[in-house]
Amino acid sequence: MASAALDEATYHAGLLESTERIAEILTSAEPALRVRTCPDWTLSDLALHVGRAHRWVQRIIETRAQKPIDMSAVDLALPATTTRYGAWLCSGASAYSAAVQIAGTRTPVWSWSDDQSVGFWLRKITHDTIIHRIDAELTIGLRPSLSPQMAADGVADLLAAITTLSTVGHPDPIFEGLRGLGETLQLQATDTADEWFVTRMPEGVRWTPGRGEADAIVRGNAFDLLLALYRRAPIHVVDVLGDESLVVHWIAHSSF
Repeated sequence: MASAALDEATYHAGLLESTERIAEILTSAEPALRVRTCPDWTLSDLALHVGRAHRWVQRIIETRAQKPIDMSAVDLALPATTTRYGAWLCSGASAYSAAVQIAGTRTPVWSWSDDQSVGFWLRKITHDTIIHRIDAELTIGLRPSLSPQMAADGVADLLAAITTLSTVGHPDPIFEGLRGLGETLQLQATDTADEWFVTRMPEGVRWTPGRGEADAIVRGNAFDLLLALYRRAPIHVVDVLGDESLVVHWIAHSSF
């Protein structure tokens, strides 16, 4: 079964709700607290990353940029007082969401993907914000949740990003370790019936929706799959059949 992108309203809701959740956490938790799943970050660093992404892509969309915009051209500083972090985050997310709606998702703009559209950024920034909301919740000991449909879309979005970023010649080497010699993995979401067939090629990772004969199968509910693939949960939250070493290698070379 194919993983289709969700409707636009669902992305906007996911973006704003996750941003508001991070803002709530910042009002009650110590901003200097280390993020459990991103130990190089504090909660302040997480807030800055999320707010920067919203404002940077907002500028790309508003200017209809056809090439990258230097982040130094955008006001990206956190407020001087920590009590204003939450409001800063929420205002940035709202302005970004409004910019997307004014432009329309089909409007062409620069992106690092083959998909050079506002719609690419809406989906990507929504999932980035959701993952960092999960980071913030895990840091303060909460159990995060996500709808199966949004989680399955997050898996497909992550695979789409890896396809681009693992390609030979791409300037970002973050996923080059996932290239292979034809090894295959089958991902299966048990609660949505979504399936993804992944092939590790010398030129980069390739994937298609559906099922194939695989060296390893990774099976679990869509949210657990998402958490495991993003390294936000240990691999044992999902079932692994076949060559487990391929799955361990995949996780070790995925560092979003």
